[in-house]
Amino acid sequence: MDKKLTIGFVGDFCLSQAHKKSTNYLSDAFDLSRKLNNSVDLAIANLEFCITPPDVKDVPGMALPAIYAENLSSAGFDIFCLSNNHIGDYGEDTLLHSKSFLEERGHLTVGAGKNILDATQPLYIEKNGFRVAIINVCDETRYFASEKTAGISPLAKPIIKKMLCVAKKEADVVIICIHADLEFSNSPAPWRVALSRELAELGPDMIIHHHPHTLQGIEYWNDVIIAYSLGNYIFPIYDGDYMQNREGFVDEGIYLTVTLVDKQDGTREISHKITPTQINKENVTSLATGDKKNNIIIKMQDYSTILENPSELRRAYFRLCKIQMKTTLMGIYYRIARKEYIVAWQYLKHHFSTNFHTRWIKGFFTLGQF
Repeated sequence: MDKKLTIGFVGDFCLSQAHKKSTNYLSDAFDLSRKLNNSVDLAIANLEFCITPPDVKDVPGMALPAIYAENLSSAGFDIFCLSNNHIGDYGEDTLLHSKSFLEERGHLTVGAGKNILDATQPLYIEKNGFRVAIINVCDETRYFASEKTAGISPLAKPIIKKMLCVAKKEADVVIICIHADLEFSNSPAPWRVALSRELAELGPDMIIHHHPHTLQGIEYWNDVIIAYSLGNYIFPIYDGDYMQNREGFVDEGIYLTVTLVDKQDGTREISHKITPTQINKENVTSLATGDKKNNIIIKMQDYSTILENPSELRRAYFRLCKIQMKTTLMGIYYRIARKEYIVAWQYLKHHFSTNFHTRWIKGFFTLGQF
């Protein structure tokens, strides 16, 4: 008899500042999520915010007070990926509080821990006769766990390969979730495509990316599904200026359903479907319908076709790298103009000491090739 497993994925799931919105905001977000998640066996989200404990009184930025997260379980997510660039915004204690808060309420987490050994442990779960392993990594250097400090699992090829080797021995199904790259583009960086395809050759079943806040293409490589970005799922994109007038359609996302079937003859089949979503001006997410739905489906086909064109990927990435370089140089200039020499030095040092920035700097000087 065939064995079947369906897994639902969303990209950036962020409830920051939801406590300042209408009383229906959270319940509506949870209702939509529950409806989608009820159609799959496992539901996985990137938790793009931290949950602050009661003693933290001032909660700006990418955070939600714990009291407002009590009903998060009603959204129906089984697993939260924590290796991202915001889970550590409030420090180690809040990172660990977020993790324990979720786990105490029945959720599973992956990608963060009390030290590097803890943070880099694959997550294992049994479902429908399958043993599933999930690996979660990010390129946000400042939040990396160490031997003595809590933090996230780093995007480092040797570490990923080691985790993958262990996971393949322990599980039937292996999923790698990656949080990385520049934002606001519908094309992944060439280095991320190369990394994903290299990892696909090592035998995971799924490689799922998030962070760009935009949709990017989906491909199959060595029979491994690679989704390069699922876009914003629930996100306060209209709060503040950060996502205003950005390229890439930040209001669009997809719910990705991946179906895995182990056939009686020993073969494995993997397929997927996408369910388009949209965010309105009140930051409320709903299923896309009509022309909006059809346009997202067509765009996803176009984004996926671009993955076959290395020159187009390189041009798109180099353009982003140039924007980043201009922003960085202007940041240094204005700090020096204000005679903030130490601040300017720290700003420059930060860019040359974090993986996120050194990657696009390399991309700039190689004209987008790497």
